Amino acid sequence: MKVIARHAYKYGLGLPEESAKKALRRIPWQAARHLCLYVFSVDDEGHVKEYSPKDFKSQQKHRA
Repeated sequence: MKVIARHAYKYGLGLPEESAKKALRRIPWQAARHLCLYVFSVDDEGHVKEYSPKDFKSQQKHRA
């Protein structure tokens, strides 16, 4: 994918809460930042939480 303008597009994954937690740990934060990838976590009650590429980085630092 060729990026024409930085941050011109945002891509997102809508995932159940447990899958979103795994995605935050497994998707490299550098890739998320480069692709402008966001994760949307949906709990059992339907509440949605948005995670930005910065959140990927902070989640991965806690595990290091």
